[in-house]
Amino acid sequence: MYIELFDINRHDVHEVKEILFMATGNPTSENLDSLLFEYYSNDNHSLFICKENNIITGIIGIDCSGKPLGFIKHLAVLPENRRRGIGGHLINETAKVLGLSIIELETDQDAVEFYIACGFSSKEIKSKYPGIRRFRCVKNMIE
Repeated sequence: MYIELFDINRHDVHEVKEILFMATGNPTSENLDSLLFEYYSNDNHSLFICKENNIITGIIGIDCSGKPLGFIKHLAVLPENRRRGIGGHLINETAKVLGLSIIELETDQDAVEFYIACGFSSKEIKSKYPGIRRFRCVKNMIE
C-alpha cells in the first residue's frame, strides 16, 4: 500500500470520482468535477490517494490553508477495503507529507468512532442538518 498526491494526468479520474462520491453525500457529476478541479488547482487543497496492486483503494482531501493546521474535507475507502488501516494510514502519511501538526474535521455519528479509534478527540457540535448529530474531531500529530 502506498500513498501519493493525486495527479489528473497519471491516475484514473473515474476511479477517484467513485471513491470521492462516497465522501460527499450524493453529489452530481458536475459537483465531483468541481471538487477535483479545486483539489488540483488550489495550492492549499490536496487530494491524496492510496493504491494497492495498482488499484485506488482510498482517498483523502485536505485543506491546509491554515498550515500547520489541516482540515480533512473528504476521506473514503472502498467498502471491500475497510477495517484494514487504510483510512488511518491516509491520515497519518498525508499529515507527515504536508507537515501538519494538527488535523481537524467535522463528521457525523456514523464516522465519529472511526476518528476516535485513529486518536482524534471529539466534541458534539450544533448541526446545520435537522436530526443529524455532528462532531468536531481534532488530533495533535506531534506526540
